[in-house]
Amino acid sequence: MERRIHFLDQLRSHMMLLGIVLHVAGNYNTMPAGYIWPFKDTEVHGFFSGAVVFIHCFRMQVFFFVAGFFMLLLMEKRGTHAFIKNRTQRILIPFITLSPLIGYTCYVLFLKAAGIMAERGVTITFPDSLPLYHLWFLYYLILYYVVTLAVLRILQRLPARYIMPLLLLALGSIPLLQESYLMDTAYGFDIAWGTFFHYGIFFITGALAYREKDRFYAAVSRFRKPLAGLTIAIAGLVASLIFAARSGEDPEAVTWYGSLWLGISYFCLCWLIIGIYRKWMDKPSAASRYLADASYWMYLVHLPLAIAIPMALEPLPVNVFGKFSLSFFLILSLCLISYHFLVRPTWLGQLLNGRKTSLRRTAPELNNA
Repeated sequence: MERRIHFLDQLRSHMMLLGIVLHVAGNYNTMPAGYIWPFKDTEVHGFFSGAVVFIHCFRMQVFFFVAGFFMLLLMEKRGTHAFIKNRTQRILIPFITLSPLIGYTCYVLFLKAAGIMAERGVTITFPDSLPLYHLWFLYYLILYYVVTLAVLRILQRLPARYIMPLLLLALGSIPLLQESYLMDTAYGFDIAWGTFFHYGIFFITGALAYREKDRFYAAVSRFRKPLAGLTIAIAGLVASLIFAARSGEDPEAVTWYGSLWLGISYFCLCWLIIGIYRKWMDKPSAASRYLADASYWMYLVHLPLAIAIPMALEPLPVNVFGKFSLSFFLILSLCLISYHFLVRPTWLGQLLNGRKTSLRRTAPELNNA
């Protein structure tokens, strides 16, 4: 039996937990309040804006890469029918059953936040489309599964030497096609196509990495190339923006060379992060395994808390960093406690993790799924 791939397990769970960091930071960054995140504390700081931008550069890209990798792993081990059954249970059913309840709770809280901001003179309007909030990632994941199953034979026959150039070209073309270096934020059932294709490329890359897993394991542990590529790509992107500004073009206009540099920088950053986990976090750990199981539930239910708790803590006479730390600690604690007692030993644990685990018993080591 092939051992569990510990570094990808931890990578997936940590990207989930970074989503909680991201959303708590949304209350304290300097970005304007809007329908994506309507509440802002009376004290904000640019540090949290930088953190949000940086996390956005790799979090979901890495998550979808790992999801693509595990898709082919599961199909190889158990077959297509078992894969569909597994993902129906762990992805589709939670999406259908939990999204209405979580979505309605978020909707009520977002309206309350908009009311608070209206008292400060900030008007926030919401789109007419049905919001999915943070659960858009399950919606996109389901679509990626369907599309990948449809084109699986083509992926399996694609010569290895063509994989990387095609992926980089596709990734670099997305900002050019959507005429923006910034990806649209997914919101409802209407697909943000630039964002959809961007994350989809990382999903496909993960699937292809499993197809070439021996090469992937060997290559991902070497940092020199991705680090050099990231440095060159960032320098090229900055130079492109400066050149565009000095040549009299609109500084916000997207150029083909700027788009290509941006695409390469995304890819190299994600590859570097995966390599770091491969080198230093590929070890079995009971705590890491527990967190890997818990992170899915924690991410599903955290969003109402991530806006309700910062709103409740706003009057506290502490600075912005203190409020952020306290909010994050309370949200993480409540999500973890609810997982341990309400999910792990119950039918919800069976649904989300494929098994129920007694509170007195440590879960056995299982294959990735």
